[in-house]
Amino acid sequence: MITLRSFLKFLEKKWKNTLSPTSIDLIKADARQVEFLTKEELERLFNSPDTKTIIGTRDLAIIQMIYSTWLRVSELTSLNKKNIDLKRKEFAIKWKWRKVRVVYLTSHSAELIKNYLEKRNDHLSPLFIRHNIKIDNINILKNENTRLSRFFITNMIKKYSIKAWIIKNISAHTLRHSFATTLLNAGADLRSIQEMLWHSSITTTQVYTHVTNPKLKEIHKKFMI
Repeated sequence: MITLRSFLKFLEKKWKNTLSPTSIDLIKADARQVEFLTKEELERLFNSPDTKTIIGTRDLAIIQMIYSTWLRVSELTSLNKKNIDLKRKEFAIKWKWRKVRVVYLTSHSAELIKNYLEKRNDHLSPLFIRHNIKIDNINILKNENTRLSRFFITNMIKKYSIKAWIIKNISAHTLRHSFATTLLNAGADLRSIQEMLWHSSITTTQVYTHVTNPKLKEIHKKFMI
């Protein structure tokens, strides 16, 4: 409908005899619903990977990294080992319109990545690689043959959510939403969260304020004696 109205405006500017754009009413969209994990659900998810194996160590590092950095899956899969500064606990990624965004790691996430890299014995550049390959062939493999895909990460998160008995249909986006709601519940202000999420408008960030609603009664009771 928006496209049609734009087309009619274009025709008006060309002095064409046409239907007025204002005669088309736009359907009001429902409020955006955000799916997120509770603290208990997050703990169950984080405890699902078997960190005694290199695959489990990798998977936990990925899950924690997405949750604590607000990374998109495409951004995570494109990372190479040289991009990450584990001492400073930060790294930079290319953002929209060729901008560069600095992303901060938690101490826990940095430690998980370090543990994973220490278990690897290869020449490959990607930060995270697949391990369902024969060790004899690893030296002849190229970087892009081993780099994880978005499809792989999505399925991996779903697999662990089922193992953790989480009935929600979660994805990497769910972890990113959980990051924002965790910050809000911890008392972070909306403007700071907007900066960390790189939202151009505060209106986009306000979708997460639903999590503060249960706290309103507590706040009212605390200050209104």
